[in-house]
Amino acid sequence: MKITVFRYNPQTEDEPRYESYEVEHHPHMKIIDALQQINERYGANIAYRSSCRAGQCGSCAVLANRKPVLACRTDVTEGMLLEPLRNFPVIKDLVVATQKNYPKIASLRPYLHRGRKREVRIERLLAKHLRRLEKLKKCIECSSCMSSCPSHTHSKAFAGPMLFRILARFVHDPRDKLNRLAIAVEEGLYLCTTCGTCREVCPEEIPTNEEIQEMRRLVYEATRE
Repeated sequence: MKITVFRYNPQTEDEPRYESYEVEHHPHMKIIDALQQINERYGANIAYRSSCRAGQCGSCAVLANRKPVLACRTDVTEGMLLEPLRNFPVIKDLVVATQKNYPKIASLRPYLHRGRKREVRIERLLAKHLRRLEKLKKCIECSSCMSSCPSHTHSKAFAGPMLFRILARFVHDPRDKLNRLAIAVEEGLYLCTTCGTCREVCPEEIPTNEEIQEMRRLVYEATRE
């Protein structure tokens, strides 16, 4: 089976290139398996990330035929094209610098903001809150949504779906006292086209586009009060 891989080391090369390899295919062979076989067979030294191999860490996300996927979950197909995620600087080959998001994530204060009053009693959450929070907490931060989002690609004023998922997680937590909706507006809440691409590529199928629409509704209601 033939596979074509994006190759680029910005420290030593001026331009990226594509190299094709033949792999011995076996049933249910994943992209990770193919890359490992290529490196062992050809000494290609392709750089890629692989940690848990169980679809839980999100580190192995790449573009397969121009679509973000987890390399440990996705079957290899004939003529498959493998590339790094878009919207991130390439470190080498299929490895990108997703850490560029860290300062922005930190600025959102991704933790419960309790205000000045310290609660000492046990706080109970309603089942409806727990169900919504559990759905939003499934994100494995693979950055697939950030790579595929057209709004984030064309306007850096839009923080991106992964960061809005973080905000939504606290918007729906009644214990949080920070004005997350105001932060969402500042981060480009109304620049989202609600195209649903983020949900389509999300391994956990988190409906971030719907959460963004819900935040817009809450902002609208707040302005009417």
